[in-house]
Amino acid sequence: DELKCTLTQPDKKARDDNFEMFKSFVQFCTEIGCPGITLSSGIKYADQGFSFDEIYAIAREELTRMVDYSGERGVEVRPEPHSESIMGTLATCKQMLEDVPGLKVSLDYSHFMPQGHSIEEVHDLIPYAGHVHARQANRERLQCRYEEGILDFEAIVKELAERKYDGNIALEYVCVNYRGCNDIDVITESLKLKKDLESYLEKYDPGQPH
Repeated sequence: DELKCTLTQPDKKARDDNFEMFKSFVQFCTEIGCPGITLSSGIKYADQGFSFDEIYAIAREELTRMVDYSGERGVEVRPEPHSESIMGTLATCKQMLEDVPGLKVSLDYSHFMPQGHSIEEVHDLIPYAGHVHARQANRERLQCRYEEGILDFEAIVKELAERKYDGNIALEYVCVNYRGCNDIDVITESLKLKKDLESYLEKYDPGQPH
């Protein structure tokens, strides 16, 4: 059952089992030299009668012990904020980052576009970014064709460089049955954005290998 693997699983034994699995991921990362783990901050379980505050507290506790364990081994914990997760809004994401010292994020601007945020508002998360995802999005869709997108990646890359972000930028077009992410040519869209990103990185961050 995939839901038993979620970080906010209400059953404590299931969470402990998940943490043992997480430790194996950390070991794998240390052996191959991977600097971080991207995961979800956990679903909300509102349909099972749990309040947001109850699930937030579970997420905070689990992320804290993950960061404590992996941090001692040089591996970052990087939840990717998405709308269904406990860190799914800009406000709750910022709150969790404040509550769990050392926590990072896998920053994907596309998740915040359907919520109505500007890229300037999302820039606030750059100091916590351990990894960055890139794809076009708009107010209706978190993944769309290049020509239909509203994300200004030149401005994003410029801000990342100015704030000394030195991690990777990963193209993340997907073909999955999730919020309309299954009806575009992911290869074509990846190549379009890749070309632009390479030119922006050369312009704003020429000293870094790309």
